[in-house]
Amino acid sequence: MNCGRTRISQPKPKHQGNIREGSRVRKATEGLGKPQVLSFDERTMKKARRRQWSEPRVCSRRYLRVDFADIGWSEWVLAPKSFDAYYCAGTCGFPIPKVVRPSNHATIQSIVRAVGIVPGVPEPCCVPEKLSPLSVLFLDPNRNMVLKVYPGMSVDTCACR
Repeated sequence: MNCGRTRISQPKPKHQGNIREGSRVRKATEGLGKPQVLSFDERTMKKARRRQWSEPRVCSRRYLRVDFADIGWSEWVLAPKSFDAYYCAGTCGFPIPKVVRPSNHATIQSIVRAVGIVPGVPEPCCVPEKLSPLSVLFLDPNRNMVLKVYPGMSVDTCACR
């Protein structure tokens, strides 16, 4: 039993195209079941890269390294000199993929927005879900060395909320 899910089968193509494999062209039906290595010309790759960066990506953790000297804190922060903070960015549009662990509220909000029942409802937000602490060795105002653990300094995972 498939719990009410409908199985949709794709129609078989009438025309079997060619696949470029390295410098050799072969029929798409040849060697099915074997791993295929596809290669594309530079123009196609540039277009794909451009499209990849121009289209919004789904909510995910992105890399961000913070150097304390860059934000003017190197005078009092002794260690670490920098750390990986990360940040969350991306779309949380309908349908929200399970991989971004949406809250029930975010799921309902995305449906309401997609259906357009209430105008002006924003898309759910991509935000940090789990954060890690950072131990920081610094000088207090009296020039004493202090080791303090600051919670929530580095993003571990992101989610749609």
